[in-house]
Amino acid sequence: MPLFSLDISITQSLNQWGITHSIVTKYASEFLVYVVIAMGVFWLATYTFTAVKPFLLGGYVKRAIHDSMFLLVIPVGVATGISEIISALFVRQRPFIALTSITALTAHSADGGMPSHHTVFMIAIATCVFFYHRGLSVAIAALTIFSGIARIASGFHYPTDVLAGLVVGISAVLATRTLLIKMRPLSRR
Repeated sequence: MPLFSLDISITQSLNQWGITHSIVTKYASEFLVYVVIAMGVFWLATYTFTAVKPFLLGGYVKRAIHDSMFLLVIPVGVATGISEIISALFVRQRPFIALTSITALTAHSADGGMPSHHTVFMIAIATCVFFYHRGLSVAIAALTIFSGIARIASGFHYPTDVLAGLVVGISAVLATRTLLIKMRPLSRR
């Protein structure tokens, strides 16, 4: 079975499942990204708080801004930017547009769906957290995968869109992190 046929088959099966479990699918596909953002911000705040003496509020604020930029904002921003560029260069219609057998479970724009921007964003956060808190990173990655499956079930993506999102998110963060590790000591002066 060719890859695209498998892509369509999995999408159709998950979409049928999603129709019968529409409440779970809707919330997982649309709102888990906010849970992941909250988890990332909470991790960053606690990481920075434990790295600086709590009584030094000025030092905490300066360190929190610095850490948020280098540990989360820049890597996730680069991953998201790369994802946007890929989707602009490689326009792939979403399943609910391309296939009459797929039902979109909620309203969604008809823009390109390759790679899944939700997946890129969420797995980028998981990858950033991974180097400092493995358990939380695994939880975020699990939510990312569940959200990706829900987005396929909602008719927004093919499985390869989600898979591409995972690859782009992880790769972009690892590449960005390599560069930022070299720059970070210089920026703290």
